[in-house]
Amino acid sequence: MSKIILKESYLYIIGEIISKGIPVLLLPYMAKKMGVNELAEYSIYQSIIAFSSICLLLSMDGAIARYYHRYGFRAIERLKNVASFISAVLCLIFILISYLFSYYYMAMACLVSFCYVIYMLNLSVAQASRQVDKYLAAQLISGFVLLISIILFFEFSEATSETRIYASALSWFLPSFWLVFNLKTYKHKIRKKINMKHALYLFSFGLPLLLHSFSGMLKGHVERFFINESFSKTALAEYFLAMQIASIFYLLLLALNRAIVPHFYSEMKSSSLNIKVIEKLVLKSFLIIPIFPFLVYLIPDQIFYFFFGNEYMNLNKWTSILVLGYALMIPYFIMVNVLFYKAKNKLISTISVIAAGVHVIISYLFSKISMDLLVYTLFISSLLQLIVMYFYTFNSKVKVIK
Repeated sequence: MSKIILKESYLYIIGEIISKGIPVLLLPYMAKKMGVNELAEYSIYQSIIAFSSICLLLSMDGAIARYYHRYGFRAIERLKNVASFISAVLCLIFILISYLFSYYYMAMACLVSFCYVIYMLNLSVAQASRQVDKYLAAQLISGFVLLISIILFFEFSEATSETRIYASALSWFLPSFWLVFNLKTYKHKIRKKINMKHALYLFSFGLPLLLHSFSGMLKGHVERFFINESFSKTALAEYFLAMQIASIFYLLLLALNRAIVPHFYSEMKSSSLNIKVIEKLVLKSFLIIPIFPFLVYLIPDQIFYFFFGNEYMNLNKWTSILVLGYALMIPYFIMVNVLFYKAKNKLISTISVIAAGVHVIISYLFSKISMDLLVYTLFISSLLQLIVMYFYTFNSKVKVIK
C-alpha cells in the first residue's frame, strides 16, 4: 500500500507543480509587464473570484469525493451533473443581480468562477475514482493553457488585470472540456430530470461547510482589502507577490493531502488508524514546521531583486513569514481529514469561523499599525485554529472521535 501511495503522491505533486507552479514562475514576467497598479488591481480581482467560487462550488467537490468513498462508483457521474447544474443556476442568478446593480465586474468574476467550479468538479471525480493519469493530464493542460494564454494576451493585446483573468478562465475551461470526454465515468446520457436525492445530498454536505470555506478564503484575501485602504499600491502588489510565492508550498501540501486522503480513509475504515496513532502523528508533524520558513529565509535578497525588481524590498521576509503560516497546515490536514471522515462538519465550520473572525480582527488592527505586523496574521490565526481543533479532537473529556 505504501508504494501505491508514494507513486500516486508523486503524480499528484507533479501535476500540482506544473499547474499551480506556472503562475508562480510567471510572476516576474507579470510584475514587469503589468506594473504595480495593474498587479495590485489583479490581486483584488483574484480575491473577488475566490469569494464567488465558494458561492458557486458549495464544497460539492468534497461531497463527490466523500460519496465515492462511502458508497462506491455508482451514480457519481449523475451526482457531478447535478452539481454542475446547481452551480450554473447560481451563476446565472449572480450575473442577473450584478447587471441589475451595474456591477459588471462582478458578472465577469462569476463567469470566470463558474469555469473554475466545473474544473474542480471534474477533478474531484478523477481524484475520487483514482484516475490519476487523467487527473495529471488535466493539470498539465491547465498549466500550459495558462502559460500560452498569458503570453499571447500580454504580447498581442494589453497586460491588464482583465486579460490575466481571461487567461485563468481558459486554463480551467479547456481541461474541463477534455475531462468530460476522457473520464471513464461518462457512460450515460445526461438526464434532464434532476434527482432530488442527489441535490439534497450535495446541499446537506456543502451548506454546513459554507462558512468553513469562506473562513479559509479569508486568509490571504481579506488582508488585500485592508492593504488597499491603508497602504500603497506597491505594498499591495508586494504582498500579493509574497503570498503567491508562499502559496506554492501550500499547494504542494494540498496535492500530497489529496493523494493520501483515499488511503487515509481506507485505513480509518479498517481501524488501522486509531486516535492514539493519529495524535502522535500530529505532534510529530510540529517538529518539521520551522524547517520550511527557515529555508526560504536563507534565499538571498538579491535573487528576489533580480526577478521582481528593487521596488519589492520585503519579499524575502514576507514570504518566509507566510510560509510559516502555511506550514501549520501539515497538522491541520491530518486532523481535518479525520473530522471530515467522521462527518463533524459543524465542528469544523465552528472552529473555522472562530479562526476567521480572529483573522479579520487582527488584520484590521495590524493594518492600522504596519505592514510588517499584518503579514503575521496568517500565522496567528492558523495557530489558534490548530489549538482549538487539537483540543476538541484529542482532549480525553471532549474528544469527538474514538
